[in-house]
Amino acid sequence: MPTRAQIERIENLIERYLDVVHSERNQRNLKRWKSPYNWNRDMWRGIPAERTGPVPFTVAPDNSLWNRLIGINFVSYYSDPCYHVESQLRMKLFHAEHFSDNTPFTDELWIWFGVVTELSLFGCEVEFMEHKEPWIRRSGLPPGISAEELEAPDFKKSGVMPRVHEFYESVREVSKGRLRVMFPDFVRGPFCLLVHILGFTNALYALMDSPEWVHRLMQYFVNGTKSWVKERNIFLGDTIRPCRLYEDEIDCPTISPRIYDQMVFPYEADLARHCGGVSYWHSCGNTTAFMKSIKHLPGLQMFHVGPYTSYAEADRIFGDEVCIEICLNPQKDVLEADTETMRNKIRDIKNVCRHGNYTIRIDGLMPHGKVQEDLEKIKQWCWIAQEELAAR
Repeated sequence: MPTRAQIERIENLIERYLDVVHSERNQRNLKRWKSPYNWNRDMWRGIPAERTGPVPFTVAPDNSLWNRLIGINFVSYYSDPCYHVESQLRMKLFHAEHFSDNTPFTDELWIWFGVVTELSLFGCEVEFMEHKEPWIRRSGLPPGISAEELEAPDFKKSGVMPRVHEFYESVREVSKGRLRVMFPDFVRGPFCLLVHILGFTNALYALMDSPEWVHRLMQYFVNGTKSWVKERNIFLGDTIRPCRLYEDEIDCPTISPRIYDQMVFPYEADLARHCGGVSYWHSCGNTTAFMKSIKHLPGLQMFHVGPYTSYAEADRIFGDEVCIEICLNPQKDVLEADTETMRNKIRDIKNVCRHGNYTIRIDGLMPHGKVQEDLEKIKQWCWIAQEELAAR
Protein backbone atom coordinates (compact mmCIF):
# COMPACT_ATOMS: atom_id res chain seq x y z
CA MET A 1 0.00 0.00 0.00
CA PRO A 2 1.31 3.49 -0.83
CA THR A 3 2.07 5.76 2.08
CA ARG A 4 0.44 9.15 2.49
CA ALA A 5 3.76 10.79 1.63
CA GLN A 6 4.03 8.77 -1.61
CA ILE A 7 0.48 9.69 -2.62
CA GLU A 8 1.14 13.39 -1.95
CA ARG A 9 4.37 13.34 -3.95
CA ILE A 10 2.70 11.57 -6.88
CA GLU A 11 -0.27 13.96 -6.88
CA ASN A 12 2.11 16.92 -6.91
CA LEU A 13 4.15 15.41 -9.74
CA ILE A 14 1.01 14.66 -11.78
CA GLU A 15 -0.12 18.26 -11.37
CA ARG A 16 3.24 19.56 -12.59
CA TYR A 17 3.37 17.06 -15.41
CA LEU A 18 -0.11 17.95 -16.68
CA ASP A 19 1.05 21.56 -16.88
CA VAL A 20 3.78 20.33 -19.25
CA VAL A 21 1.29 18.26 -21.28
CA HIS A 22 -0.96 21.29 -21.80
CA SER A 23 1.84 23.79 -22.38
CA GLU A 24 2.11 25.69 -25.68
CA ARG A 25 5.51 24.18 -26.40
CA ASN A 26 4.18 20.64 -25.99
CA GLN A 27 1.14 21.36 -28.15
CA ARG A 28 3.49 22.51 -30.90
CA ASN A 29 5.55 19.35 -30.51
CA LEU A 30 2.46 17.15 -30.68
CA LYS A 31 1.64 18.63 -34.07
CA ARG A 32 5.04 17.57 -35.38
CA TRP A 33 4.09 13.89 -35.21
CA LYS A 34 1.47 11.59 -36.65
CA SER A 35 -0.99 10.25 -34.08
CA PRO A 36 -1.62 8.07 -32.19
CA TYR A 37 1.16 8.99 -29.82
CA ASN A 38 0.91 6.02 -27.43
CA TRP A 39 4.12 4.02 -27.37
CA ASN A 40 3.35 1.71 -24.40
CA ARG A 41 6.94 1.90 -23.12
CA ASP A 42 9.82 4.28 -22.46
CA MET A 43 11.99 5.92 -25.16
CA TRP A 44 9.12 7.35 -27.21
CA ARG A 45 9.38 7.34 -31.00
CA GLY A 46 7.19 8.69 -33.77
CA ILE A 47 6.71 9.42 -37.47
CA PRO A 48 6.89 13.09 -38.57
CA ALA A 49 3.53 14.57 -39.54
CA GLU A 50 4.93 16.41 -42.56
CA ARG A 51 8.07 17.00 -44.59
CA THR A 52 7.77 20.71 -45.28
CA GLY A 53 8.65 22.09 -41.84
CA PRO A 54 11.64 21.56 -39.55
CA VAL A 55 12.88 17.99 -39.14
CA PRO A 56 11.78 16.76 -35.69
CA PHE A 57 14.43 15.33 -33.39
CA THR A 58 14.32 13.47 -30.08
CA VAL A 59 16.57 12.65 -27.13
CA ALA A 60 16.38 9.57 -24.88
CA PRO A 61 18.90 8.99 -22.06
CA ASP A 62 19.67 5.40 -21.09
CA ASN A 63 18.58 4.27 -17.63
CA SER A 64 22.22 4.29 -16.52
CA LEU A 65 22.32 8.03 -17.22
CA TRP A 66 18.97 8.62 -15.48
CA ASN A 67 20.52 6.94 -12.45
CA ARG A 68 23.27 9.58 -12.50
CA LEU A 69 21.08 12.55 -13.46
CA ILE A 70 18.31 12.20 -10.86
CA GLY A 71 19.36 9.27 -8.69
CA ILE A 72 16.79 6.66 -9.71
CA ASN A 73 17.33 3.25 -8.11
CA PHE A 74 16.23 0.77 -10.77
CA VAL A 75 15.77 -2.14 -8.38
CA SER A 76 13.08 -0.06 -6.67
CA TYR A 77 11.82 1.26 -10.01
CA TYR A 78 11.05 -2.26 -11.22
CA SER A 79 9.68 -3.58 -7.93
CA ASP A 80 7.63 -0.75 -6.38
CA PRO A 81 4.69 0.57 -8.47
CA CYS A 82 4.57 3.89 -6.61
CA TYR A 83 8.30 4.44 -7.07
CA HIS A 84 7.84 3.49 -10.75
CA VAL A 85 5.24 6.23 -11.21
CA GLU A 86 7.14 8.80 -9.15
CA SER A 87 10.41 8.17 -10.99
CA GLN A 88 8.77 8.14 -14.40
CA LEU A 89 7.15 11.50 -13.76
CA ARG A 90 10.46 12.91 -12.50
CA MET A 91 12.17 11.72 -15.71
CA LYS A 92 9.48 13.32 -17.87
CA LEU A 93 9.68 16.62 -15.97
CA PHE A 94 13.49 16.68 -16.12
CA HIS A 95 13.33 15.95 -19.85
CA ALA A 96 10.85 18.77 -20.46
CA GLU A 97 12.96 21.23 -18.45
CA HIS A 98 16.42 20.41 -19.79
CA PHE A 99 16.11 19.01 -23.34
CA SER A 100 14.82 21.33 -26.06
CA ASP A 101 13.88 18.47 -28.40
CA ASN A 102 10.55 17.52 -29.98
CA THR A 103 9.58 14.63 -27.69
CA PRO A 104 5.84 15.02 -27.05
CA PHE A 105 4.35 14.50 -23.60
CA THR A 106 0.92 12.92 -23.30
CA ASP A 107 -1.46 12.10 -20.46
CA GLU A 108 -0.10 8.54 -20.32
CA LEU A 109 2.01 6.44 -18.00
CA TRP A 110 3.86 3.36 -19.20
CA ILE A 111 4.70 0.11 -17.44
CA TRP A 112 7.89 -1.31 -18.85
CA PHE A 113 10.56 -3.61 -17.44
CA GLY A 114 13.02 -3.27 -20.31
CA VAL A 115 14.38 -5.83 -22.75
CA VAL A 116 13.76 -8.66 -20.31
CA THR A 117 9.98 -8.23 -20.42
CA GLU A 118 9.41 -10.65 -23.31
CA LEU A 119 12.52 -12.76 -22.71
CA SER A 120 11.26 -13.71 -19.25
CA LEU A 121 8.09 -15.17 -20.77
CA PHE A 122 10.15 -17.93 -22.39
CA GLY A 123 12.10 -18.97 -19.29
CA CYS A 124 14.97 -16.48 -19.07
CA GLU A 125 15.99 -15.68 -15.51
CA VAL A 126 15.92 -11.94 -14.86
CA GLU A 127 18.39 -9.89 -12.82
CA PHE A 128 17.54 -6.35 -11.64
CA MET A 129 20.33 -3.85 -10.96
CA GLU A 130 20.31 -0.50 -9.17
CA HIS A 131 22.12 1.57 -11.77
CA LYS A 132 20.98 0.27 -15.16
CA GLU A 133 18.57 -1.81 -17.22
CA PRO A 134 17.70 -5.30 -16.00
CA TRP A 135 19.27 -8.18 -17.87
CA ILE A 136 19.11 -11.95 -18.00
CA ARG A 137 21.15 -14.11 -15.65
CA ARG A 138 20.42 -17.34 -17.48
CA SER A 139 19.10 -18.19 -20.96
CA GLY A 140 15.76 -19.90 -21.24
CA LEU A 141 16.25 -23.13 -23.24
CA PRO A 142 19.00 -25.71 -23.53
CA PRO A 143 20.25 -26.54 -27.06
CA GLY A 144 18.40 -29.36 -28.77
CA ILE A 145 15.08 -29.16 -26.93
CA SER A 146 12.12 -30.07 -29.09
CA ALA A 147 9.95 -27.10 -30.04
CA GLU A 148 6.95 -29.42 -29.85
CA GLU A 149 7.53 -29.82 -26.10
CA LEU A 150 7.16 -26.10 -25.45
CA GLU A 151 4.00 -24.33 -24.38
CA ALA A 152 2.99 -20.79 -25.25
CA PRO A 153 3.80 -18.22 -22.54
CA ASP A 154 1.02 -17.63 -20.03
CA PHE A 155 -0.32 -14.07 -20.20
CA LYS A 156 -0.78 -13.90 -16.44
CA LYS A 157 1.81 -16.26 -14.97
CA SER A 158 4.93 -16.44 -17.18
CA GLY A 159 8.09 -14.51 -16.34
CA VAL A 160 7.46 -10.96 -15.15
CA MET A 161 3.76 -11.05 -16.06
CA PRO A 162 2.52 -11.32 -12.45
CA ARG A 163 4.50 -8.16 -11.69
CA VAL A 164 3.17 -6.46 -14.84
CA HIS A 165 -0.43 -7.12 -13.75
CA GLU A 166 0.31 -5.96 -10.21
CA PHE A 167 1.84 -2.74 -11.54
CA TYR A 168 -1.06 -2.17 -13.93
CA GLU A 169 -3.63 -2.27 -11.14
CA SER A 170 -1.50 -0.29 -8.66
CA VAL A 171 -0.50 2.43 -11.13
CA ARG A 172 -4.13 2.89 -12.20
CA GLU A 173 -5.08 3.24 -8.55
CA VAL A 174 -2.47 5.84 -7.60
CA SER A 175 -2.97 7.88 -10.80
CA LYS A 176 -6.71 8.16 -9.98
CA GLY A 177 -7.77 8.47 -13.60
CA ARG A 178 -5.79 11.65 -14.18
CA LEU A 179 -3.33 9.82 -16.43
CA ARG A 180 -4.02 6.85 -18.69
CA VAL A 181 -2.03 3.73 -17.86
CA MET A 182 -0.64 1.82 -20.83
CA PHE A 183 -0.31 -1.94 -20.66
CA PRO A 184 2.91 -3.23 -22.26
CA ASP A 185 3.00 -4.46 -25.86
CA PHE A 186 4.99 -7.43 -27.12
CA VAL A 187 7.82 -5.86 -29.13
CA ARG A 188 10.74 -8.33 -29.25
CA GLY A 189 11.11 -9.94 -32.65
CA PRO A 190 11.54 -13.70 -33.15
CA PHE A 191 15.28 -13.55 -33.88
CA CYS A 192 15.89 -11.53 -30.71
CA LEU A 193 14.04 -14.21 -28.76
CA LEU A 194 16.02 -16.99 -30.41
CA VAL A 195 19.38 -15.42 -29.58
CA HIS A 196 18.67 -14.60 -25.96
CA ILE A 197 16.75 -17.73 -25.11
CA LEU A 198 19.39 -20.07 -26.56
CA GLY A 199 22.38 -17.82 -25.93
CA PHE A 200 24.12 -16.03 -28.81
CA THR A 201 26.77 -18.68 -29.52
CA ASN A 202 24.30 -21.56 -29.34
CA ALA A 203 21.90 -19.73 -31.65
CA LEU A 204 24.56 -19.09 -34.29
CA TYR A 205 25.74 -22.70 -34.20
CA ALA A 206 22.13 -23.89 -34.48
CA LEU A 207 21.57 -21.73 -37.56
CA MET A 208 24.40 -23.63 -39.26
CA ASP A 209 23.98 -27.12 -37.80
CA SER A 210 20.25 -27.49 -37.07
CA PRO A 211 18.32 -25.14 -39.39
CA GLU A 212 15.11 -27.21 -39.32
CA TRP A 213 15.08 -27.11 -35.53
CA VAL A 214 15.61 -23.33 -35.66
CA HIS A 215 12.68 -23.01 -38.07
CA ARG A 216 10.46 -24.84 -35.59
CA LEU A 217 11.67 -22.64 -32.74
CA MET A 218 11.10 -19.46 -34.73
CA GLN A 219 7.54 -20.58 -35.46
CA TYR A 220 7.10 -21.35 -31.77
CA PHE A 221 8.16 -17.79 -30.91
CA VAL A 222 5.79 -16.36 -33.52
CA ASN A 223 2.91 -18.47 -32.25
CA GLY A 224 3.73 -17.49 -28.66
CA THR A 225 3.71 -13.81 -29.64
CA LYS A 226 0.34 -14.17 -31.38
CA SER A 227 -1.12 -15.97 -28.38
CA TRP A 228 0.14 -13.32 -25.94
CA VAL A 229 -1.17 -10.46 -28.10
CA LYS A 230 -4.56 -12.17 -28.37
CA GLU A 231 -4.77 -12.51 -24.58
CA ARG A 232 -3.70 -8.90 -24.16
CA ASN A 233 -6.45 -7.69 -26.46
CA ILE A 234 -9.06 -9.80 -24.65
CA PHE A 235 -7.85 -8.47 -21.29
CA LEU A 236 -7.97 -4.82 -22.42
CA GLY A 237 -10.92 -5.05 -24.82
CA ASP A 238 -8.50 -3.83 -27.47
CA THR A 239 -8.08 -4.56 -31.16
CA ILE A 240 -4.96 -5.82 -32.88
CA ARG A 241 -2.54 -3.13 -34.06
CA PRO A 242 0.55 -3.14 -36.30
CA CYS A 243 3.42 -4.73 -34.40
CA ARG A 244 6.84 -3.39 -33.52
CA LEU A 245 9.86 -5.59 -34.14
CA TYR A 246 12.90 -4.96 -31.96
CA GLU A 247 15.63 -7.16 -33.45
CA ASP A 248 18.88 -5.69 -32.09
CA GLU A 249 20.76 -8.93 -32.67
CA ILE A 250 20.33 -8.66 -36.44
CA ASP A 251 23.66 -7.39 -37.71
CA CYS A 252 25.93 -8.03 -40.68
CA PRO A 253 28.38 -9.80 -40.67
CA THR A 254 27.03 -11.59 -37.57
CA ILE A 255 24.46 -13.12 -39.90
CA SER A 256 24.35 -12.94 -43.69
CA PRO A 257 21.55 -11.57 -45.89
CA ARG A 258 20.87 -15.17 -46.99
CA ILE A 259 20.33 -16.28 -43.39
CA TYR A 260 18.07 -13.30 -42.76
CA ASP A 261 16.01 -14.02 -45.89
CA GLN A 262 15.65 -17.72 -45.14
CA MET A 263 15.55 -17.92 -41.36
CA VAL A 264 14.21 -14.59 -40.10
CA PHE A 265 12.22 -12.63 -42.68
CA PRO A 266 9.46 -15.28 -43.13
CA TYR A 267 8.64 -15.13 -39.41
CA GLU A 268 8.70 -11.35 -39.20
CA ALA A 269 6.43 -11.27 -42.26
CA ASP A 270 4.09 -13.78 -40.60
CA LEU A 271 3.72 -11.46 -37.59
CA ALA A 272 3.30 -8.45 -39.87
CA ARG A 273 0.45 -10.10 -41.77
CA HIS A 274 -1.19 -11.21 -38.54
CA CYS A 275 -0.99 -7.74 -36.96
CA GLY A 276 -1.84 -5.72 -40.07
CA GLY A 277 1.64 -4.33 -40.59
CA VAL A 278 4.84 -3.29 -38.82
CA SER A 279 4.78 0.18 -37.28
CA TYR A 280 8.50 0.09 -36.45
CA TRP A 281 11.48 -2.17 -37.22
CA HIS A 282 14.55 -1.73 -35.01
CA SER A 283 18.11 -2.93 -34.75
CA CYS A 284 21.11 -0.93 -33.53
CA GLY A 285 23.41 -3.25 -35.49
CA ASN A 286 24.66 -2.77 -39.06
CA THR A 287 21.54 -3.60 -41.08
CA THR A 288 22.49 -2.00 -44.41
CA ALA A 289 22.73 -5.42 -46.08
CA PHE A 290 19.18 -6.38 -45.02
CA MET A 291 17.29 -3.21 -45.98
CA LYS A 292 16.12 -4.37 -49.40
CA SER A 293 14.46 -7.38 -47.78
CA ILE A 294 13.08 -5.51 -44.76
CA LYS A 295 11.39 -3.05 -47.10
CA HIS A 296 9.12 -5.90 -48.22
CA LEU A 297 7.69 -6.52 -44.75
CA PRO A 298 3.92 -6.00 -45.09
CA GLY A 299 2.79 -2.56 -43.93
CA LEU A 300 6.18 -1.31 -42.76
CA GLN A 301 5.88 2.29 -41.55
CA MET A 302 9.21 3.23 -39.91
CA PHE A 303 12.74 1.77 -40.06
CA HIS A 304 15.46 2.43 -37.49
CA VAL A 305 18.83 3.50 -38.91
CA GLY A 306 21.37 2.91 -36.17
CA PRO A 307 24.87 4.43 -35.92
CA TYR A 308 26.43 1.59 -37.95
CA THR A 309 23.86 1.57 -40.77
CA SER A 310 24.08 3.78 -43.86
CA TYR A 311 21.45 6.52 -43.77
CA ALA A 312 22.32 7.36 -47.39
CA GLU A 313 21.43 3.82 -48.45
CA ALA A 314 18.35 3.83 -46.22
CA ASP A 315 17.08 7.02 -47.88
CA ARG A 316 17.71 5.51 -51.31
CA ILE A 317 15.94 2.21 -50.55
CA PHE A 318 12.99 3.38 -48.44
CA GLY A 319 12.50 6.76 -50.13
CA ASP A 320 9.01 8.17 -49.80
CA GLU A 321 7.43 4.87 -48.76
CA VAL A 322 8.91 4.26 -45.28
CA CYS A 323 10.02 6.83 -42.71
CA ILE A 324 13.59 6.36 -41.49
CA GLU A 325 14.60 7.13 -37.92
CA ILE A 326 18.27 8.15 -37.97
CA CYS A 327 19.88 7.47 -34.63
CA LEU A 328 23.33 8.97 -34.05
CA ASN A 329 26.26 7.46 -32.18
CA PRO A 330 25.79 8.81 -28.63
CA GLN A 331 29.50 8.82 -27.85
CA LYS A 332 31.12 9.88 -31.13
CA ASP A 333 28.42 12.29 -32.35
CA VAL A 334 27.38 13.86 -29.04
CA LEU A 335 29.23 13.19 -25.77
CA GLU A 336 32.73 13.28 -27.31
CA ALA A 337 31.94 15.73 -30.12
CA ASP A 338 32.73 19.43 -30.42
CA THR A 339 30.18 21.84 -31.89
CA GLU A 340 31.64 21.65 -35.40
CA THR A 341 31.40 17.84 -35.41
CA MET A 342 27.81 18.00 -34.20
CA ARG A 343 26.84 20.49 -36.93
CA ASN A 344 28.63 18.64 -39.71
CA LYS A 345 26.90 15.37 -38.87
CA ILE A 346 23.44 16.92 -39.03
CA ARG A 347 24.28 18.82 -42.21
CA ASP A 348 25.49 15.64 -43.87
CA ILE A 349 22.20 13.90 -43.05
CA LYS A 350 20.26 16.82 -44.55
CA ASN A 351 22.38 16.77 -47.70
CA VAL A 352 22.22 13.02 -48.19
CA CYS A 353 18.60 12.23 -47.28
CA ARG A 354 16.97 13.87 -50.30
CA HIS A 355 13.53 12.34 -49.76
CA GLY A 356 13.19 14.19 -46.45
CA ASN A 357 11.23 11.30 -44.93
CA TYR A 358 13.19 11.03 -41.69
CA THR A 359 13.62 12.05 -38.07
CA ILE A 360 16.87 12.35 -36.09
CA ARG A 361 17.46 10.90 -32.66
CA ILE A 362 20.08 10.42 -29.96
CA ASP A 363 19.55 7.63 -27.46
CA GLY A 364 21.64 5.04 -25.65
CA LEU A 365 23.17 8.02 -23.82
CA MET A 366 25.17 6.45 -20.98
CA PRO A 367 27.43 8.17 -18.43
CA HIS A 368 30.61 9.32 -20.13
CA GLY A 369 32.27 11.98 -17.97
CA LYS A 370 31.06 14.05 -15.06
CA VAL A 371 27.25 14.02 -15.06
CA GLN A 372 26.97 17.80 -15.43
CA GLU A 373 29.33 17.72 -18.40
CA ASP A 374 27.25 14.97 -20.04
CA LEU A 375 24.09 17.01 -19.47
CA GLU A 376 25.62 20.13 -21.00
CA LYS A 377 26.76 18.16 -24.08
CA ILE A 378 23.22 16.86 -24.65
CA LYS A 379 21.79 20.37 -24.24
CA GLN A 380 24.39 21.71 -26.65
CA TRP A 381 23.47 19.11 -29.26
CA CYS A 382 19.76 20.01 -28.88
CA TRP A 383 20.48 23.72 -29.51
CA ILE A 384 22.56 22.89 -32.59
CA ALA A 385 19.91 20.47 -33.89
CA GLN A 386 17.26 23.17 -33.47
CA GLU A 387 19.32 25.60 -35.53
CA GLU A 388 20.36 23.15 -38.24
CA LEU A 389 16.97 21.47 -38.67
CA ALA A 390 14.88 24.64 -38.60
CA ALA A 391 14.79 24.68 -42.40
CA ARG A 392 14.86 21.80 -44.85
